[in-house]
Amino acid sequence: MTACIQCIIAQSVLRLQVDITVNNILAIVNTKLLKDYGAIDERLLQLVFVVKLWAKRRQVNDSYRGTLSSYCYVLMCIHLLQQRSPPILPCLQAMDPTHTRCLPALSLLALCTLFLL
Repeated sequence: MTACIQCIIAQSVLRLQVDITVNNILAIVNTKLLKDYGAIDERLLQLVFVVKLWAKRRQVNDSYRGTLSSYCYVLMCIHLLQQRSPPILPCLQAMDPTHTRCLPALSLLALCTLFLL
């Protein structure tokens, strides 16, 4: 389900398109994983921004219309930065977990932080 919401941040209004999920733990884990990758190296955020802007302007970012999803473009950016020599990003899934099985509640703003397009 896709929704368009308005976020009021520092007295300005931004229109963000977001995906809303209910009772989908995998989506929360995936979102946290993407957030963690973004925290490792800011170049990922810059690359994702450019790629998503490119895809949006060419209208090739909507899986409902037979093109790749925004999430897919993000995964490709992560993969690219992992395959560099030397790698810019590590493979977090291959590392030992640093958390418990109990997932903290994430705010909507925290989920929107990495992916504004």
